[in-house]
Amino acid sequence: MVILGAGFAGLACATALAGAGARVTVLEASGTPGGRGGSFREPRTGEILDLGPHLLVGANRDARALLERLGTLERLEFQRSLNIEYRWRGDRRSRLSCPPLPAPFHLAAGLLRFQALPLSERAAAVRIGRAVRRIEKTPGRFTASPSPQNGQCPTPEETVTQWLKRLRQGEHARHLLWEPLATAALNDHPGRASAFLFARVLAEVFSGGPRDSALGWPRGALGDLLKPADRWLEQRGGSLLYSSPAAGLVWKGSHVQEVRLRGGGSVRSDQVVSALPARALLPLLADAPASVGQLRDDCRLFAPRTLPILSVYFWSERRLLGTPFCALPEEEFPWIFERRALAEGSRGSWILALTLGGAQAWMNRPEAAILEASRRQMEGLFPGSERDLWHARVVRQPEATFEPAPDLCLRRPGPGTPADNLWLAGDWTNTGLPSTLEGAARSGHIAARALESRA
Repeated sequence: MVILGAGFAGLACATALAGAGARVTVLEASGTPGGRGGSFREPRTGEILDLGPHLLVGANRDARALLERLGTLERLEFQRSLNIEYRWRGDRRSRLSCPPLPAPFHLAAGLLRFQALPLSERAAAVRIGRAVRRIEKTPGRFTASPSPQNGQCPTPEETVTQWLKRLRQGEHARHLLWEPLATAALNDHPGRASAFLFARVLAEVFSGGPRDSALGWPRGALGDLLKPADRWLEQRGGSLLYSSPAAGLVWKGSHVQEVRLRGGGSVRSDQVVSALPARALLPLLADAPASVGQLRDDCRLFAPRTLPILSVYFWSERRLLGTPFCALPEEEFPWIFERRALAEGSRGSWILALTLGGAQAWMNRPEAAILEASRRQMEGLFPGSERDLWHARVVRQPEATFEPAPDLCLRRPGPGTPADNLWLAGDWTNTGLPSTLEGAARSGHIAARALESRA
């Protein structure tokens, strides 16, 4: 069995199948695992940086299951329950903190205590909690619509903004609470993004206990969480081949006979799972028969509809933030993260990361302009910090996620394809979730279960 891609989707699928006794070969184009959830070495300092800061939640059961298999789950640090600090210039702060109460009371109590909102809007925000508790949470399903039993559920055609207004969320609640969370989860403006996807995220986070809504982050580099995968697979008779990009598929009718490699040679397999983005799978289908035309059409639809994420990393001589992350609702970069530098060349510094989702307007700006804007934000938040910041790095992910538009969400394919033995995983497939680590890992498990049921 061959799996294309060693990101969270590919490795979730590979480890699930190998754990069930299958012999798996994973082909990865790069030299490291993780895909868009990976890391790289920063040249000047030697620090391992993530392509972008990531948070997981306790309810991310598929991602947690993958890391537990690999023995790296303990490298994540989790809160005991949801706790998000909000900051404004002038050191004004507020906190959304859910107490350790059974669902849904923990969310209701947290919202009612969120003093950044007027009391009337806090009470209105509880409606969101009631609505999402009724959302269908079956993996891969995208079926919810308003009904006499749940008229508060979003329709598949609604945007986040339309849904929030329909549930009478006030301007402050939308601006300070729901829209920043939606942009962080979906990587797009709430006026364009699918309300159903956002509601599904909220349902998974808030329908369980306090630990389901708790946020977690890697103690080190995100890519390190997947590093044991090659040895793990080898111990079970499989392999993970780095620097082995697929160049094409060799067909016999609607059956994939082998995967051609870009450097020459090929790998034969009775089953093939593509855990690649649509834009990477599409050229591999160039020689596919007409019977596979629907898959090619799906890839053509999804391939150009991607969105970027922009991150700016700063090295500081002293700790500035004092917490692993917080929300900055009035800033151009609305989230900031902080961790201690680990590389020897970083001189015991702290690393701060500003991040911006849906950053289409920033992708073509010169690096100097991005650094100037982000330095102004840092100085505004931490007056006098300019003298402490001794290095910076801009990281652009031009195609970080698929576009979470309502029309596109309705077209997401499942794990099966018109080909006899070609399967799909990847966060763009129909997981019911946006482009998150959890969505990717879930897609891999969905594909593995589909393969196992076919055997």
